[in-house]
Amino acid sequence: MTRIPALTSRQLVPALKRAGYHEARQHGSHLAMRHATRAPIIVPMHARDVVRNTMMRILRQAGFTEEEFLAFL
Repeated sequence: MTRIPALTSRQLVPALKRAGYHEARQHGSHLAMRHATRAPIIVPMHARDVVRNTMMRILRQAGFTEEEFLAFL
């Protein structure tokens, strides 16, 4: 099993867009993303790397496994 590398929000958002998500709205430093069939997610838009625990929680809410998400990077 390959681990997902540390990503910034600028790297995470395009990968989620390739997975079918689109930007719904942004309020402050949080971006809401929606998908036609999956759960909506909130991505923190900060300059530093997204904390691994936060990134894994986002992926679980979206219904992705690590292997599935690696294909979109």
